[in-house]
Amino acid sequence: MIDSPFKIVLADLSSHTILYVDVPTGKIMSEIPYPASVRPAGAILAEDRRTAYIPAVNKSGKGILFALNLESISLYQLPVDFPSPIRFCLAPGGRHAYLADTAGALYALDLASLAVKQWGHMPEDTGCAGIAASDNSVYTVWECAEDGAIAIFNRQGELTQQIPLQGKPTYLALTPQGKLLVAHTAGKSGGEGIDIIDTARCGGLF
Repeated sequence: MIDSPFKIVLADLSSHTILYVDVPTGKIMSEIPYPASVRPAGAILAEDRRTAYIPAVNKSGKGILFALNLESISLYQLPVDFPSPIRFCLAPGGRHAYLADTAGALYALDLASLAVKQWGHMPEDTGCAGIAASDNSVYTVWECAEDGAIAIFNRQGELTQQIPLQGKPTYLALTPQGKLLVAHTAGKSGGEGIDIIDTARCGGLF
């Protein structure tokens, strides 16, 4: 049972609207239209609960980023250019965001200056299945040809650890308690399930 009220932001691809929803009542507080020529890759609510970010792909296949002011209920496109995003997350504090594109590259985005910096590029047959950020690290999970792996970066974009997975990852979440939850389907070396990893015990690269 959910007894603590909170709000979420959802992208409705069929009606081309962003939904601002009160949970657990399910009441839609606002419906904000977005251009039908773009396809959102997600909707992420900032910590201050006053802004949401919507990464999207335009009709040319380029990545664009919308900001939604939840106080004035106004949606506007930010003047930033980056490749087509498939995964996107905000860092604590709301100053930085991180994204992975369809080609397997990882980027850092400064939301104040709107500067984009590429951190690296995964092998050709590798796709990002999830991304999350803490105060000090950026956690990514990647699906490979047979299984998958977790790649952890510091906030300067340096790879600090790799953790092989026994299965193909489909989702990654970081809990407030510092636990990584990685859902995976069956792969070459393991079946489907959920791995729980304590980030406090993650050491150096191995």
